[in-house]
Amino acid sequence: MATIRKLRGRWQAQVRRRGMKPRAKSFDSKLEAEKWARDLEAQVDRFGSAPDIKMLETTTLGAFLEHGS
Repeated sequence: MATIRKLRGRWQAQVRRRGMKPRAKSFDSKLEAEKWARDLEAQVDRFGSAPDIKMLETTTLGAFLEHGS
């Protein structure tokens, strides 16, 4: 189950599940935070874990194409 809390004027959603690193993200609205948490929990339920998007956030398209060839 996700934790939704107000933090420094924004809404933070935090999802903790056994077998995965805790994930947290901040939003302008409580509704957005709840939706993100529900979506992440659904991914974990469906696939057994949440994708690690850190690599995707830092990898450029050029680097991806260079290594994929």
